[in-house]
Amino acid sequence: MTSSHTRDACLLQLGVVREWSIGCQEQMQKAANLLESFTATQLIDALFAAKSPQMIKNLPRPLVGILLMNAGCMMLPLCDAAIKLAGARYPLAQLLWIRFFIPCCLVLLLAWRRYGPRVIVTGKTLLLVGRALFYFAASISFVTAIKHLPLADAAAIASSEPVILVLLSALVLRERITSSRWYAVSLGMVATLMIIRPGLDDYNPASPFALFAAFSAAGYMFMNRLLAHSVPPLVTMSYTLSLILLVLTTAMPFVWVKPVPTEFILITMGSLANICGHLLILRAFVLAEASLLAPFIYSSMITNVVAGYFLFRDFPDIWTLLGVILLVGTGVYLSLKDKAVAGATTT
Repeated sequence: MTSSHTRDACLLQLGVVREWSIGCQEQMQKAANLLESFTATQLIDALFAAKSPQMIKNLPRPLVGILLMNAGCMMLPLCDAAIKLAGARYPLAQLLWIRFFIPCCLVLLLAWRRYGPRVIVTGKTLLLVGRALFYFAASISFVTAIKHLPLADAAAIASSEPVILVLLSALVLRERITSSRWYAVSLGMVATLMIIRPGLDDYNPASPFALFAAFSAAGYMFMNRLLAHSVPPLVTMSYTLSLILLVLTTAMPFVWVKPVPTEFILITMGSLANICGHLLILRAFVLAEASLLAPFIYSSMITNVVAGYFLFRDFPDIWTLLGVILLVGTGVYLSLKDKAVAGATTT
């Protein structure tokens, strides 16, 4: 009797799984049919040229920039979570090589298809090399940090970069920094100190790596602003990924560990999400000032907290949680108070 019930239960479960599979196949077929209605060039234009979709074409440019910045920043931590989840057994250089290899090939292919030889000749080579160096330094520092820190804690420390970015925007680009922007980034800095708690018993020696990642990230975000109106996002990412991959490849014969296929795929998928996020961020800098966008870098904390909890059971303590809430609140405050958004909305 028990055997019969067990068999019936198994058959019922198989039936449910089969129906779910058929439903997924139908949805995938619908998506494929929709994609087939567009040419490859149209899809590339929509994804990477960032032409405003019909539903948001009437929105003010600064607001669209903020939306793109939020979306891009919330995608970035997916790669860090994948590396922390699958990367314990790999050397740092190999983790970064896996992270950049397939995205680099994909971005180069799309960039060459769209721009041809202009991918190589841009007239902004020094700025592009500088951005690649900042991005490389930020990647090394942050991957080192997350090996020893909870994901949300490391990300919170690294999120101090908006303060640096606003300072660079004021000193170098001569952007006018409103009081609301200074207030927002100041709150962000206070929140970061709440999370790091330097000099206290909870201080982690790996925290300086995350802080250095913040300085490096501010550097490449600043480069984004310098390159925004002169170099297309795909070309910028092509230079960045190619240069980093070239450096890392020279080290592979000395550090290579045979990867597990599932871990390789996991890191690669996270990397593709990371690259899409950076392309959205690059477009955001075309539409809005760097000092306006800076506080919205904090939106990445939402993904970091969620991923940290569900993947690693790392839920922030009360001080870290208060700091995260304060970080996210700065972006909300700025969106409500900043004159660049409010003024554009009324025009």
